[in-house]
Amino acid sequence: MQALLLKPTTDLDLRFGILATLRVGMRAMRDHRRARRNWVYLSRMPPRLLRDMGLEPEEIYQKLDGTFDEVGPVHLSPAAREPCRS
Repeated sequence: MQALLLKPTTDLDLRFGILATLRVGMRAMRDHRRARRNWVYLSRMPPRLLRDMGLEPEEIYQKLDGTFDEVGPVHLSPAAREPCRS
């Protein structure tokens, strides 16, 4: 008796209706948001810690350019976060 060989199904194989198409779209949007949250989390870590982990901070900051979570100079310098005392 020969075993039945089945190929693994992918999202493209299962997209046969409006609900299936919406499900695939929602899954892609969820994955995109999850990845974006990870980049935001990493961008808020101190640059020296990112370098110790083997990541280049500038590459992470470039991924968030043009978004609401963009890293500005205030996020990079602890001295800039403190209020001015004159």
